[in-house]
Amino acid sequence: AACRRVRSQFLLRASRSGGGPDVSFRPYLVAAVRNVFYDRMRCNRELPSDDIERVLAQSGIRLEPGRLEITYARRCWLRGHFVPHLVVQTREGAVTLLVLTEERVARRTAFTEGGYRGTLVPAGRGSIAVLARDDADIDEVADTSLAAVTFVR
Repeated sequence: AACRRVRSQFLLRASRSGGGPDVSFRPYLVAAVRNVFYDRMRCNRELPSDDIERVLAQSGIRLEPGRLEITYARRCWLRGHFVPHLVVQTREGAVTLLVLTEERVARRTAFTEGGYRGTLVPAGRGSIAVLARDDADIDEVADTSLAAVTFVR
């Protein structure tokens, strides 16, 4: 439900501003994080690995078990594709991780948007986006994710 609301709001704003598929996805990432926060962030129970594997497999992704404490796993619509959307618990708080299977970046890029800190990291045939509102170590999560994620198709 959160992903649908975000997608609708993002597309409405993009169409009103004359945007379309080329509109920056950073505002979308932040909107998705905010909506998941309100919908699910209070859940701090780690998901069963089967649930996580099912979400990732739909996008041709594998994750080495036990590397990340994942408490939320769904697929969200982003720029014409469904992407895995995970919430990872760290010592400092929750971090959102999106595996962007169709978004390539040339190098690690840090950004701030709407009160969130984020980093985009090249990975496999796509990239990984990690966002946090608090002092969570997004670079540590990004590095762990790079080591744990495999693009299988």
